[in-house]
Amino acid sequence: MARSLLQRGWLQITLESFPMVIVMLIAFLGNALVLWAVKRNPRLRTTPNYYITALALTDVLMSFLVMPLSLSVLIAGRWPYSEASCSYHGYTATTLGSASLFILTLTSVNRYFKVVRPNLYREYFKVKPVLTSLSLAWLAAFVWPIYFLLKGNFRYHPGKFCCIYDLDDVSVAEGLALNMTFALFTFSIISSSYFRIFLTIRKHKANLNNRSNNSPRVSAKDLNITRLLFIVVVFYVLCWFPVLIVDTTELFTGKYTFPRQVYQLYSYMVGVNSAAFFNREFKTEFNRIVRLGNRKNNVILPR
Repeated sequence: MARSLLQRGWLQITLESFPMVIVMLIAFLGNALVLWAVKRNPRLRTTPNYYITALALTDVLMSFLVMPLSLSVLIAGRWPYSEASCSYHGYTATTLGSASLFILTLTSVNRYFKVVRPNLYREYFKVKPVLTSLSLAWLAAFVWPIYFLLKGNFRYHPGKFCCIYDLDDVSVAEGLALNMTFALFTFSIISSSYFRIFLTIRKHKANLNNRSNNSPRVSAKDLNITRLLFIVVVFYVLCWFPVLIVDTTELFTGKYTFPRQVYQLYSYMVGVNSAAFFNREFKTEFNRIVRLGNRKNNVILPR
């Protein structure tokens, strides 16, 4: 597989590198705009948007701390850096990917309380608790990959064109514990939260059609925010699903079980999950930023 990557012609190198360039640019520019919009407009600093901002920060970091190294491997056909750089790459990618999943889990819990249990939402989801929970999610994402870092498990994988923990050095028990934590813990919380939200919204609509006063009150704005965040969650889960399948399979079969194209898709999907979704408030602020930039650049020169 390493030989196959190294012996590609320039056309194949271009075709395989171009998607990563596009994903990297979109991830950086789109999510940087989110951060800039929140910085410029205090009205965007709402509780739901804290989660969007945290995801955007994670994806911006992924776009310039991790993706450029993967792109350089696609171009060079090998890992052109030191072993220490490989450990850095694997640890950083694992940390940022974990942070994304943890933040999405917190997002689903936030939406559950907002839609299903609004009275408890007002009590528990104030600014300080939300920021504390996000900080703990980041802390957990930083801490757990240290185990693999200290063991020296992060190694270059030519199929995935990145450094990642070596499954040949990870016991089946360790791997299953890791996958079960991510798959069962995070995905089960996410799916159960949105399933309860779905039932609540359906009941809300049914009671509105029957003109009942006993329906749970869900505002149009909350429905739109919940729909947006649900799309984000589904998108992230679909992107991470191939990763879970490949890694779980390799726990039992060993490395390089799949063709190189499958591993390419694996890494592309990890990059694609950094795409950003924006709601109307963000789009409005983006338009203001663009108009302001155009006004600054539209200088009339003297004749």
